[in-house]
Amino acid sequence: MHTMLRSSHFIGTVSRAMKVRMLKETWLFNHVWEFAEKERTGMFFARRNGFNMAARQRFWFGTKKSLVETWQPSARRRLFYKYYAAKKTAKLDLQNNPQIRLTPDSESLDHVIFGMLHRISKQKGFELLVDWKVYTDGKNRYVRHETWKMDGHTVLEHFLQSNPRIQFVICGRVEDSPDGKRYDAHFRRIASRRGYGRTNSPIIRKAISARIVPQSLCGMPVFRNALRRRSR
Repeated sequence: MHTMLRSSHFIGTVSRAMKVRMLKETWLFNHVWEFAEKERTGMFFARRNGFNMAARQRFWFGTKKSLVETWQPSARRRLFYKYYAAKKTAKLDLQNNPQIRLTPDSESLDHVIFGMLHRISKQKGFELLVDWKVYTDGKNRYVRHETWKMDGHTVLEHFLQSNPRIQFVICGRVEDSPDGKRYDAHFRRIASRRGYGRTNSPIIRKAISARIVPQSLCGMPVFRNALRRRSR
């Protein structure tokens, strides 16, 4: 059986901002004349994939351009320091948000927040967190891949218990598939367990369903509001 591959006459990107850059920043990208000709004939298209990060950064920080739209080293450096100065305030605002309720940082404990903001699906690697179960045999520890065992000690639970600094915020639409529903069930179970409650530490706040946390109050908008206040 033979398979023949043929190159397409069209060009596509998964970012509208990147398409604009490829057409405008002719000193940076190769084949600029081909890109311009494809655009003129309607054969250069762009489709947004996930967040429009350029627009979000402009909105968060109240700047004319974002890091992904800035190529001058001095301008990128100024934006970076502006983002960095607002980082601590944004983190505390996220932890104290009444819908998420993480344990805030203190002088003696600086938490590490892992944010997962995307679809709840197998493509995003959630099986590494909940399908693998951790077991101990005396001083030995090992893991097993047990997909449908819903009451085992998952890697995520082991991770949270092993280090009190760790916090998780998981936001996103649950994919309508067996895998997505299984991950959703795991997160609901873990979030409801004693020791992972709303005011205890370590905490996992499962922010997937609107019945628990409205989509507008998931991690990214909380960061956005905090950083905008700091940048004024």
